[in-house]
Amino acid sequence: MRVVFPAALLLSVLLLTGCSAGAQLAQKDATIDSLHVVNRHLTADVYALEDSILFFKDIDSGQYYRDRGVLRDSIEKLNFLLAEQTDPLPPPALAVLSVDALFAPASATLTPEGQSTLASLVDTLRTMNGRIRVEGHADNVPVSGSLQEKYPSNWELSAARAAAVVRFFTENDLPPARFEVVSFGDTNPKTPNTSAAGRRANRRIRLVVVPW
Repeated sequence: MRVVFPAALLLSVLLLTGCSAGAQLAQKDATIDSLHVVNRHLTADVYALEDSILFFKDIDSGQYYRDRGVLRDSIEKLNFLLAEQTDPLPPPALAVLSVDALFAPASATLTPEGQSTLASLVDTLRTMNGRIRVEGHADNVPVSGSLQEKYPSNWELSAARAAAVVRFFTENDLPPARFEVVSFGDTNPKTPNTSAAGRRANRRIRLVVVPW
């Protein structure tokens, strides 16, 4: 006996079968995507655990502390280099004059030759913009004899010599407000004081122009 199904019924069965297959496929795709997400999270957890294990191994072996020490040294070096770049550089000397060429021996009195040397600087100083710092420097030989009554140490003697230079400049029409006197005594030698030539080089007057 031959059974003939209506065409409409066959079409309905095919449609139902296709919809069911499509739903199953979509569900499988969603499951796969969900598994991929879980896999990524688990992989990240594994990497984090591996990093933690390596970290504690480094601590146990001392590598962590060695690396931290290297990093700290690098930071300190960078801070030092940064400070060198940001700190203002000391102003360059405009002139360094030998005390022996300016003053009578063991005194703060300018010689005629010393006055002539300073006079040659007046016009130059007049054109300079900024304060003029006059520094007095000495060797390490203590002040002795009758000179000690007037200048108890190289501090006072260096200050008196620097002041004498400033007084000469102001008497030659340079504004007093532009000057400052600084005494270093024997604390900032240019060369070792172990020879006559070295001590002579350390007995000096240093002129520095400092920006306002």
